[in-house]
Amino acid sequence: MFFRHNFGNLLFKSSWVQPNISIISSASFGDLGPINQHLNQDFSSHEKGFYESGIQIDNLLKGLNLGVGGFYRYGPYAFDEAKDNIVFKISSSVSF
Repeated sequence: MFFRHNFGNLLFKSSWVQPNISIISSASFGDLGPINQHLNQDFSSHEKGFYESGIQIDNLLKGLNLGVGGFYRYGPYAFDEAKDNIVFKISSSVSF
């Protein structure tokens, strides 16, 4: 499951910068079944649920559709150290 809410241009707007801020939350549940059927792969199942939420800023430069975000992992698969649960991501998108 994925939830994303885009607040639009709340930060500021200029001729070359029009950032959009979004909040994002993701949840994953699943079982891979017999692990021996997944040859030469390092998969992990999410029987207990994997959760991640964060904030993302898209359209940093007008026309390039590039963004950055910060996310935090929580729930049963979270690491013991809080700093290990934080991740930064770069995003890009294409409009058709």
